[in-house]
Amino acid sequence: MTTPYDRHKRRWNSGNSDSEYYLNEAINNFNELVDNKLSPSVHTVEYTIPLDYDIENKFRENILISDLNRFEQIKDQKLLHVKLDSNIDSGSLIFWNNEKWIVTNEENNSVQSHRTFGMQKCAIDINVQFDGSYYVYPVTISNLTLYSDGIKDLLHMDLSSVKYGIQIVENEITNSIDVETRFIIKGRVFSVTSIDKFTTKNVLHLIVTEDVSNSLDDLEHDMAWNDDFDLEDIDNPNIKIVGDDFIYIGGTAEYLFYNITRWELERTESAKIVLSEKGKCKIKCEADSNFIGEKIILYACDNGGNIIKEKEIIIKGFF
Repeated sequence: MTTPYDRHKRRWNSGNSDSEYYLNEAINNFNELVDNKLSPSVHTVEYTIPLDYDIENKFRENILISDLNRFEQIKDQKLLHVKLDSNIDSGSLIFWNNEKWIVTNEENNSVQSHRTFGMQKCAIDINVQFDGSYYVYPVTISNLTLYSDGIKDLLHMDLSSVKYGIQIVENEITNSIDVETRFIIKGRVFSVTSIDKFTTKNVLHLIVTEDVSNSLDDLEHDMAWNDDFDLEDIDNPNIKIVGDDFIYIGGTAEYLFYNITRWELERTESAKIVLSEKGKCKIKCEADSNFIGEKIILYACDNGGNIIKEKEIIIKGFF
């Protein structure tokens, strides 16, 4: 019969200490657990590689998911456990249980048989403006006012407070986010006041406060305009000159288009521009019923006279 001494002797002769033997055994046990899905806590998930800007570039892997501890279950936070050679790391996105999760800080396991990370459920997707286009990324959101009062749960979108914390994965696109970068979340505009790139590897921590909208913001589709976006790069048909589609004979109408300094009307005798300034113009229509039904075209132009956007305006009578 093999005794513990015999097993110890074989390990000693092979050059392995007791601790190395038991560590290797623990590694093999964990690998077998996840590879063969020997626990209901093991799930096959899709995930992204950290720092990859394309979150549609997904991979598949078995991982073990557990609660933070058995006494305190926080619905928006979990622990994930992966094999030592896994490509999942801080800054990965996990697609599990019909939700998106951001992988956060790595835990220190007392037995180095696998790697353990925290992960937090994303509350919503936001549009990030970059190089003339918008990119969609999931984010976690926390109400910082409630956090200061000692509430632990991550909160979904309750926009009654003016200050929120946002976590978003780091990559080439999101690294363009700067202080005063603006986002629209559920039709309300927010501006970044602080960026933390150090607390969590490959994850950005943003603090945002509520901001005012401007004429280039697309509130319906949650696409915010930022000043570093060249006007010539506008490819969003939902961004339009703001103002009525009509003007009454003898009346005045105001039109807005953020940051525009030059306004022009298509040649017409029915109306003229009476005020032209940055982002705003006013049009005065002649008090002549013969112009009723005529269409006039207003142009928002850059400094070189190139047309950025145009708006068709119909002249109406009072009856």
